[in-house]
Amino acid sequence: MKRIVTAGVFYCVASMAEAEVPTEVIDECNEVHAASYNNMPECLKEGVVAHEMLETALSDDFYGPGAQRVIDGCRERNDTYEKVWICFENAAEQAVETRRMIGGENIKDACFASISDPSIYDRIVEENKKARRKHIREEYFYGGQMYFPFKGCPQEDQTAEEPTNSGNDGKDDGLSAQACSAYRDFEQVLSSNSTADLETAFSAAESLPEDERFNGILALGVSQSSIEFLKAGDEKEAMGTAFILAALMNKHHPDMLKRFMESGEMNSNPNLDALGDQMILGLLSMALVGYEEQCAE
Repeated sequence: MKRIVTAGVFYCVASMAEAEVPTEVIDECNEVHAASYNNMPECLKEGVVAHEMLETALSDDFYGPGAQRVIDGCRERNDTYEKVWICFENAAEQAVETRRMIGGENIKDACFASISDPSIYDRIVEENKKARRKHIREEYFYGGQMYFPFKGCPQEDQTAEEPTNSGNDGKDDGLSAQACSAYRDFEQVLSSNSTADLETAFSAAESLPEDERFNGILALGVSQSSIEFLKAGDEKEAMGTAFILAALMNKHHPDMLKRFMESGEMNSNPNLDALGDQMILGLLSMALVGYEEQCAE
């Protein structure tokens, strides 16, 4: 079986239109998929496109050497060429949107300012479509790859650290010590239980009256204090909690989240129905980053 899978991988690589897989991409995919080659072809194909696009971004016809700091920042936070390219492309998109709203002179972050030219962004989007047609025979990216977004560059003259909010045990941007404890509790449960066990528990909870559903997941190992934290939140807090828990589910059980996203229950939610899957996954990525940065022990 392993020989068949391996042969399939090499066939896939050989069949990519005009594609020569860079050694760096091969080494990276071998490392990332050391345990299983099931997703190796996708890693190689997306890696070829991403490698080419990052080189294109650095060329003088596009952003030039000024984009290097953004690429380096994305590389520090992401482990594959595909994720680095997604990080860079999304940073450029955000920079362009910001520039259109407030003008380039008002962008204080030097890195975002360096990739904020709308005309260059429009051209690199077209180059990305060409690269995907060339190497993968499709123009658009439909996947739900989780990545860590670019954080920006600190202002050159900023030497003092920003004060922390003493009201939340040193955690910035609003996540309290109690919230972090509850989220860590849920992550432990998600990471230590199989998808089948989780789906069984959630299905059992769904069959209970609404006011008893939280108690139905105590058997998984979630503490009573974490359950009480979830019950006590208002509607706004509940939405934030939902995104963090969904982000943790995507981290540990992505197939389970995918099935949930495709379910009629989620599609019937008017707040989520207005968002595309890619937008939702982007929000989940940001929620995961916020949780991991604010709740690090």
